[in-house]
Amino acid sequence: MVQLQLCEAALYVSGRPLDLKTLGSVIGARSEDKIRTVAQAVAERYRSADSPIQVLELPDGRFVMQLKGEFARTVKKLATRPLLTPGPLRTLSFIALRQPVPQAHVVRVRGKLAYGHVKQLRQMDLITDDRVGRTRILGLAQSDEAPGEEKRSE
Repeated sequence: MVQLQLCEAALYVSGRPLDLKTLGSVIGARSEDKIRTVAQAVAERYRSADSPIQVLELPDGRFVMQLKGEFARTVKKLATRPLLTPGPLRTLSFIALRQPVPQAHVVRVRGKLAYGHVKQLRQMDLITDDRVGRTRILGLAQSDEAPGEEKRSE
């Protein structure tokens, strides 16, 4: 029971997708199967409670807590914190305009803080990075839906 509560608290506080290793360190478990079972139990609790909040397992195995799409559109005006601060947003814009672009070029143009911006954008699944030799080539991640939105069934 405590592990369920810790997993739920971690997903709530982080505000971003968490991998099994991170969740395991919070709930005190090492087995990926055990960690996945706990996270799936949290997801099922939200599903069965008919809550506006959902816990999803992403295709890469990470878990995220977010608002369901139909509620997000209605209450997003209440969100006080922007998804991205100006620095990472400018770095994302630069990558979008110049993609595919070597990470070294992004850092030359945007400055040393761009390394942190790239890491943050990668964690948010907004960009991809492909290793070519010793350099990384950056580009926008391909997605069928906007971040935080559910796929619509027709």
